[in-house]
Amino acid sequence: MMFPRYVFKDKGPYSREGGTYDSLLVANQNQYDRAIEGGWAEDIPAAINRAVPIAPEPSHPDTEPQEEDLLDRLKEAFED
Repeated sequence: MMFPRYVFKDKGPYSREGGTYDSLLVANQNQYDRAIEGGWAEDIPAAINRAVPIAPEPSHPDTEPQEEDLLDRLKEAFED
């Protein structure tokens, strides 16, 4: 692999068909390896197609019992 070379990320200040991208110039293999580990890609198509995990919404199993408890307390307060 020849250096210096660019690595890429989806979303950034540069325009591309269908969106934007960002680029970073790396000077050697060590910088390249660190950039790839940090989420950069070797080319624009790889950057665009890189799967970005979306965190699932947290479940709140205790929300319903808390709401029921609040409703019970409100009912008791108004019954008195």
